[in-house]
Amino acid sequence: ALPISLNPFYLGLYGGSELPGFMESNLSARPFLEACHYKGADECLVFERPVDAPLGNLDVRLIHINRRTRLEVYDGLAGPTWWWAATMGPFEQVRFSVVSSAEGRRLAEATVWDMHLLSQKWQRHTMGLVNVSVVEDQRGQGIGKVLVTESLRRRKEQFIAVLQVQTMRRNTSANAFYETLAGEQIDRAVNFCKQKRPRHGKSGGKNKGREAIQCRKR
Repeated sequence: ALPISLNPFYLGLYGGSELPGFMESNLSARPFLEACHYKGADECLVFERPVDAPLGNLDVRLIHINRRTRLEVYDGLAGPTWWWAATMGPFEQVRFSVVSSAEGRRLAEATVWDMHLLSQKWQRHTMGLVNVSVVEDQRGQGIGKVLVTESLRRRKEQFIAVLQVQTMRRNTSANAFYETLAGEQIDRAVNFCKQKRPRHGKSGGKNKGREAIQCRKR
């Protein structure tokens, strides 16, 4: 598990739901942090694709999946929690589920959120894709692809122009999935950490701690 300082309870600096770190495109960040004796501890990859970009070769599996499933669309999160209200509550969200037509079983789910504050700066109506999940016994069959492609199609109808996804480099299966569906890797972010120098307390013992560069909600 990551240190708690690398898994914060607020939105990341660049709009994701986890702490992505400082983007490589921020050329001044790394030299400054390394001069302060910080070192890279984790990496996050950022993928982006135009919503109307073609998805490549036709996957025949998708035809069979569409015949035996249906797509359900919901506003917001099922059973909102205080965590959801504190971090994502102010943002418009839509939840997509792929459901078995025969059994009514939910096979996959994803949430998109309207990144309208960042969209104003970028001059592009952008949505973020988060919380993508496929039930374990359905993975590798193309259901995740159906989920994302249908989400893209529905949001295109709402004049969304760009999809953006953030995922940690260590999540190799997610990276392979997003490289296929989420388009080009446009940036890479690094979390920086350093060890504090040992300090002697009044009792003579040593207290060791770990600190990380913290990102704050924009």
